[in-house]
Amino acid sequence: MTLNVTTTKLPTLTALELERHVSVPEAAEYLNLSEDSFRRHYAHKIRKVSPRRDAVKIRDLVAEDAT
Repeated sequence: MTLNVTTTKLPTLTALELERHVSVPEAAEYLNLSEDSFRRHYAHKIRKVSPRRDAVKIRDLVAEDAT
């Protein structure tokens, strides 16, 4: 069994850029998941920014992508 894994070099992000929040659909797209799957498996990463907006920090996405 061979895995076809492509490695992408992430740009160097500043500390301020890592603290930025992105929407859950954007975070799911980054990890190549559906929004429902992201909410199911990464609920611990989702923050309630306002009563109607859920967001994920870029820092959490980069850390998750590295594992």
